[in-house]
Amino acid sequence: MRLLNSATLEFEIFNEESLPEYLILSHTWGSEEVSFQDMRYLQRLKTLPEAMQQDAIVMFSLGLATGTSRVSKQDIESTAGYRKVVSTAKAAQDKDYKYFWIDTCCIDKTSSSELQEAINSMYRWYQEASLCIVVLEDVRVGGREYIADANFGYLVAQTRWITRGWTLQELIAPRRMHFVDADWQFLTTKSVASGELNAATGIPRYVLETGNMGNSSIAQKMSWAAHRTTTRLEDRAYSLLGIFGVNIPMLYGEGANAFARLQEEILRTTPDDSIFYWKLDTDCSATCRGLLAPSPSAFKDCGNVTAGPPVLVSNTNMGISLRLRFEGLMSSGKVPHSLGILNAKDGRLICAIMLHVLHRGLPGESGEFGKRCARVSTHAVNTHDIRKIKRYSTIYVSHRPQIPSRMFTAEAYCYRFHFPNERNRLAIGRTWPPARVTTTARWC
Repeated sequence: MRLLNSATLEFEIFNEESLPEYLILSHTWGSEEVSFQDMRYLQRLKTLPEAMQQDAIVMFSLGLATGTSRVSKQDIESTAGYRKVVSTAKAAQDKDYKYFWIDTCCIDKTSSSELQEAINSMYRWYQEASLCIVVLEDVRVGGREYIADANFGYLVAQTRWITRGWTLQELIAPRRMHFVDADWQFLTTKSVASGELNAATGIPRYVLETGNMGNSSIAQKMSWAAHRTTTRLEDRAYSLLGIFGVNIPMLYGEGANAFARLQEEILRTTPDDSIFYWKLDTDCSATCRGLLAPSPSAFKDCGNVTAGPPVLVSNTNMGISLRLRFEGLMSSGKVPHSLGILNAKDGRLICAIMLHVLHRGLPGESGEFGKRCARVSTHAVNTHDIRKIKRYSTIYVSHRPQIPSRMFTAEAYCYRFHFPNERNRLAIGRTWPPARVTTTARWC
């Protein structure tokens, strides 16, 4: 791990087995952040004689050698990002920490291997820090009167810091956290303001105070990230690695597939079927999808979802496979659907997913081979409504069912033909939608 010395602003590298105490910064990125290359430029410039430090050719050559886009000491030191580094160093010295870490300049982002290692380790680095300073750069209180008026809850709910994807793990992981405003004036601590933070984020107070997420379901954790955004689409998934304790390779450019890979890795390590209990505003009885959510936003209403008994889930070449209580039914539009009962609960209600059966499977030596289905929507049902559902079935749901996304619209026609008594003639026995025909049977 690469740390900055708070007295010299020089980098020092430590093995994670022998890390010293260090302070860590949580913040939102601006347009003037300093990079690892900028800091290396300043560090190498200090080793040169003072006369050479003003030589334009020397500075230009040093800029090329270090890879910085800024070619003078003044260009770097005048930025808001460098002032943030200096302020963090001063805060570390004031609290007797020799070292500190900032994500903007302590990671060489030109190295893909180092960037991947940092992203996979970041939750642990925040967890092991002796103190985390949160700077709310869009908040200036101008005095201490707000403390008596208990205004921190309002301030933190309005700040950009609470909306960013990466700051979710930075809020949960550290044991000790101090909040400061843009002028580095102390506001409060996480332990004191856990109630206000709970109201602003939906994260339970015991999680904020202890960092223990053992009692939180997958769906509930996802709900904490539902309203957060990131600059890169892939980072909506990568910023959640520490929250779920998993690791996946970084593949920038894969887009929304990053979140699908995250869910697959979570399913591989966590037997919690609440991951399937997501919903979209566009869900209806005519929409068929896979079991995996397209983004964390689909879990925005899952703050009260709890995990049930463990469930066995596997990823096969026919899609996700799981065994669950299964009941065939007809929807209000007369479209044949089936209800799959999950082990997770939404408050006092049982979580369920509505499925459209695409293929009913083949008979095997031990019974049914398995139904191939597509996900339609989710539902919360009362216990007494499903008391009689005892039959279990194995289902397979492809990530991308090979059917039209809206297969039951007015433009779609499904016909079932049968032979009438007259020879060599066909009749339409059933049509969909039923409103498209005027009689129950029509000769072809």
